[in-house]
Amino acid sequence: MTKNLRSPLTLVIAACLIAAGWGVQADEEGDGINAAGTQPVYLLAAAGKGAGSDDYVEDEDEDTDIEIPDPLYYWNYGWYVVNDNLFLYLLDPTARGYAKVMPEPARESVKNFFVNLTMPVRFVSCVFQGRMADAGNELKVFGVNTTVGVLGLMNPARDRYFMDDISEEDVGQSFAVWGMGHGFYMVLPIFGPSSLRDGVGLVGDILLTPTTYLPFPGSIIAGTTKAVNNISLSLGDYQNIKDAAVNPYDSFRDIFLQYRAEKVRQ
Repeated sequence: MTKNLRSPLTLVIAACLIAAGWGVQADEEGDGINAAGTQPVYLLAAAGKGAGSDDYVEDEDEDTDIEIPDPLYYWNYGWYVVNDNLFLYLLDPTARGYAKVMPEPARESVKNFFVNLTMPVRFVSCVFQGRMADAGNELKVFGVNTTVGVLGLMNPARDRYFMDDISEEDVGQSFAVWGMGHGFYMVLPIFGPSSLRDGVGLVGDILLTPTTYLPFPGSIIAGTTKAVNNISLSLGDYQNIKDAAVNPYDSFRDIFLQYRAEKVRQ
C-alpha cells in the first residue's frame, strides 16, 4: 500500500470500528447480507452470494443485465479503493488469524447468535410487506433459538423442530416491494455497494438492530466480532471474484444488483 493511502486509511479503519457496531442482518445460512446488499464490509456482498460462491446462481433464462445510473462514479470508485484496501490489509488478515484460533463450530455458533439477534430487522420488514405469516415465524424461531438454543448460539428451530426458515427480509427490500426503484448507485464507506433506496433502508435496519444501542464500546466490539467472524467463514471468496473480474468495480456492482433483484423476486 502506498504511503499516500495510509493516512486516510487510518481514519477509515477508525470509522470501520464504529460502523461495525451497527451490524445488520445476516441470513439463515450465515452469509450475513445486510440491507445494502453488503455484509459488515462490502466484500461479503460478493463473497457470500457472489459469482464463485456455491450459493450464487445466475439465471440464464433471464436478462441479468440490470442498469443503474452511477452519477457519483468518482466518489464511488474512491470508496471502492479505500474499502478494498481496508479489507486486504486489515480485515482479511485479522479474519485469517481469528480462524486459526477459533474452531469452525464455534464460529458457526457466533454466526447463529448474530442471526438470532437481528430478528427485529426481519420481523418489521415482513410486517411492512404484509407478510404476517413470515413475521409470526420470525417470532417463533427467535423464541425457540433464544431459549432452547441458548441465546441463539444453536439453531434448534431448524435442526430439532424443523421449523420454517427465517425470511431474510430487510427494509430496503420492503421499499422495493412498495415499488421504489434503486435510484442511483452508491458505494458506501465500510458497507460498500448500495443504492439510494437500499442506503436509506440501511438506516432503518441500523435503527432496528439491538447492538446499535449498546453503550460504547460495546457496540464496536459486537460489530467488529460479527464482521471478522463472517469474513472468517468465507475466506478467499472475495479475492477469487476480484481476480476473475476484468473490472472488479463493475463486477461488484453487478453482483450487488443481481443479488438484490433476486431477493426482491423471492
